[in-house]
Amino acid sequence: MQITIPTALTLFRILLLPVMVIVFYAGFHGANIAAAAIFIAAAITDWLDGWIARRWDMGSEFGAFLDP
Repeated sequence: MQITIPTALTLFRILLLPVMVIVFYAGFHGANIAAAAIFIAAAITDWLDGWIARRWDMGSEFGAFLDP
Protein backbone atom coordinates (compact mmCIF):
# COMPACT_ATOMS: atom_id res chain seq x y z
CA MET A 1 0.00 0.00 0.00
CA GLN A 2 1.31 3.40 -0.98
CA ILE A 3 0.95 6.18 1.57
CA THR A 4 -0.20 9.29 -0.26
CA ILE A 5 -0.12 12.82 1.13
CA PRO A 6 -3.87 12.77 1.98
CA THR A 7 -3.51 9.42 3.76
CA ALA A 8 -0.48 10.68 5.69
CA LEU A 9 -2.45 13.77 6.76
CA THR A 10 -5.34 11.57 7.90
CA LEU A 11 -3.00 9.34 9.91
CA PHE A 12 -1.39 12.44 11.42
CA ARG A 13 -4.84 13.69 12.44
CA ILE A 14 -5.62 10.34 14.07
CA LEU A 15 -2.37 10.60 16.05
CA LEU A 16 -3.29 14.13 17.15
CA LEU A 17 -6.42 12.93 18.97
CA PRO A 18 -4.71 11.40 22.02
CA VAL A 19 -2.27 14.31 22.11
CA MET A 20 -5.17 16.76 22.24
CA VAL A 21 -6.88 14.83 25.05
CA ILE A 22 -3.65 14.58 27.09
CA VAL A 23 -2.93 18.29 26.65
CA PHE A 24 -6.50 19.22 27.56
CA TYR A 25 -6.39 17.27 30.82
CA ALA A 26 -2.75 18.10 31.64
CA GLY A 27 -3.77 20.98 33.86
CA PHE A 28 -1.02 23.44 32.99
CA HIS A 29 -1.77 27.11 32.42
CA GLY A 30 -3.11 27.50 28.87
CA ALA A 31 -3.87 23.80 28.36
CA ASN A 32 -7.28 24.62 26.95
CA ILE A 33 -5.75 27.03 24.42
CA ALA A 34 -3.12 24.46 23.41
CA ALA A 35 -5.82 21.79 22.99
CA ALA A 36 -7.85 24.21 20.88
CA ALA A 37 -4.80 24.91 18.71
CA ILE A 38 -4.29 21.17 18.19
CA PHE A 39 -7.97 20.84 17.28
CA ILE A 40 -7.66 23.68 14.76
CA ALA A 41 -4.56 22.02 13.25
CA ALA A 42 -6.54 18.78 12.92
CA ALA A 43 -9.43 20.62 11.28
CA ILE A 44 -7.08 22.25 8.77
CA THR A 45 -5.52 18.89 7.89
CA ASP A 46 -9.03 17.46 7.44
CA TRP A 47 -9.83 20.13 4.86
CA LEU A 48 -6.38 19.91 3.26
CA ASP A 49 -6.32 16.14 2.79
CA GLY A 50 -9.75 16.21 1.14
CA TRP A 51 -8.74 19.07 -1.12
CA ILE A 52 -5.48 17.36 -2.16
CA ALA A 53 -7.21 14.02 -2.72
CA ARG A 54 -9.83 15.59 -4.99
CA ARG A 55 -7.50 18.01 -6.75
CA TRP A 56 -4.87 15.45 -7.72
CA ASP A 57 -7.13 12.37 -7.78
CA MET A 58 -5.26 10.73 -4.91
CA GLY A 59 -8.26 9.09 -3.30
CA SER A 60 -7.93 5.51 -2.11
CA GLU A 61 -10.15 2.91 -0.49
CA PHE A 62 -8.00 3.04 2.63
CA GLY A 63 -8.31 6.83 2.76
CA ALA A 64 -12.08 6.61 2.29
CA PHE A 65 -12.20 4.09 5.16
CA LEU A 66 -10.15 6.31 7.48
CA ASP A 67 -11.83 9.58 6.55
CA PRO A 68 -15.41 8.92 5.45
